[in-house]
Amino acid sequence: MTGKRALLYLISVLLAAMCISVYGFTMICFRNLIFLGALLYLSVMDLKSCIIPDKALLIALLAWFGAIPFAYEVYGGMFGICCSVLAAMLFAGGILFFILMMDRLLQKETMGGGDIKLLAVMGLYLGMPASLFALFLACVLGLCFALLCIGNGKSQIPFGPSISIAGWLMLLYGEPIMAWYMKLVL
Repeated sequence: MTGKRALLYLISVLLAAMCISVYGFTMICFRNLIFLGALLYLSVMDLKSCIIPDKALLIALLAWFGAIPFAYEVYGGMFGICCSVLAAMLFAGGILFFILMMDRLLQKETMGGGDIKLLAVMGLYLGMPASLFALFLACVLGLCFALLCIGNGKSQIPFGPSISIAGWLMLLYGEPIMAWYMKLVL
């Protein structure tokens, strides 16, 4: 087994353990494990090829919708489901609008379509407030990652891993992180 493969196994086991510790052995935990696995997979693929595979996003999307019959009340009933879908659409739509404006202003592509689709799926899982905070966190992580990549001579910097890490953190520990941040700034 190579060192990279062993590291991926270790990360997978740690993510699973953290998810189970937060959500217990529930349908929501199973759904979130699928989402975390998809985030890990697409992060690796984005680092390798600067492409976020649609199949990873589709699997996460199917897991979210597939868990509805088993966790209807946890989703908040039909109102909660509709709010989550609306949050995902508004979040991704707002990002898409902003990116299209930046593309036009800078006369180059500023963010790939895979990143926008990833943000839409993240909006579905996290809801609007946590997704906005995850985006802020992803930008901070992305800047740190960009500094590392520029130092290594890379010209294209994948944003998917930064979005994924922010999504992992917010999915597992979003409420305490946002509470800590609000105490810090207020």
